Amino acid sequence: MTMVMMGGLSLEISAFSPSDYQHGFRDFRLQDGYPISFNFDAWADKHMDWPAKRERAEQLEQHHVPAHGWEKGRQGPVSLGARKRITEELTLRGENNASGKDSQLPKVVAITAFTVRRQSYWGINTPSLEKILRKFLCLNYFIHEPWHNVTPEWQQLFESEHLKLIEALPKTSRKLRNLNLFQNSSKTLNPKIPTDGRGWRRGAETRRPLGRALAKTTRLLETEFVSAAFLVDAFDFFHEFRAALPPP
Repeated sequence: MTMVMMGGLSLEISAFSPSDYQHGFRDFRLQDGYPISFNFDAWADKHMDWPAKRERAEQLEQHHVPAHGWEKGRQGPVSLGARKRITEELTLRGENNASGKDSQLPKVVAITAFTVRRQSYWGINTPSLEKILRKFLCLNYFIHEPWHNVTPEWQQLFESEHLKLIEALPKTSRKLRNLNLFQNSSKTLNPKIPTDGRGWRRGAETRRPLGRALAKTTRLLETEFVSAAFLVDAFDFFHEFRAALPPP
C-alpha cells in the first residue's frame, strides 16, 4: 500500500499464504460476515428454538478437525509446527547466493516511510530487512511490529540480528527521525513465554544490549519520536542516566 506522507511515499508491506487459514489457524465463521465468538451461547440456549439450536450444532460439528486443533468449533492448543508455519520469515530472493550481493534492489528516494505491521504474521528476515532499509535514501519513518518467535532459540537469534540492525541504522538510514518498534505476542502463538515471579519475561539479560544500542542509535540520529514496546526495557534504554548506580 502506498500513500503520500511528508512530501514522499509511505510503503507498507505484508505477506501471507492462502493456506494459513485452512488448518491450525482456520478462520472459523458460522456464516459469511459472522465474527468468531461464543459469547452468545448462554443467550442462544435460552432464546433459540429447537430447529435453530440443531442447525447451530450441525454447523459446529462441521468444524471438528482434531488433527488441526479444532474440537466441535472450538480451538484447542495449536501445534508447534502450525505456529512455526504462520510466523515464517521471508528472505530476499538470491540473498543466500555466494556473492552476497543485493544489487537487484534499486536505490529509492521517494519513499519516506516504511511499515511492517503486526497484522502480517509472516515477518521479514532481519538481514533482508537491513538490505531493504539501505535502499531507502530519504527514510524518515520506520514502523516495525514483528511477532515474538515461537521458540526460545529463534527469539534469541532474532534479538542478536536485531541488535545489528539497530546499530547499523545511523549508517543505513541517516535521515530517520521517527522509529516505532513493537514485538507482539499472543497466548495462541506464544503459550509458554518464560516469566519470572513478577510476571516479567525472562531473558532480560539477553535484551540489555538492544536497549542500550537503541539509546545510542536514537541519539546519533537525533530522532524526534521513539517507541519500543516489549522489545527493549526502559531500564536498559536509560542506563546512561543512572551513572551513579552500579551496572545492572
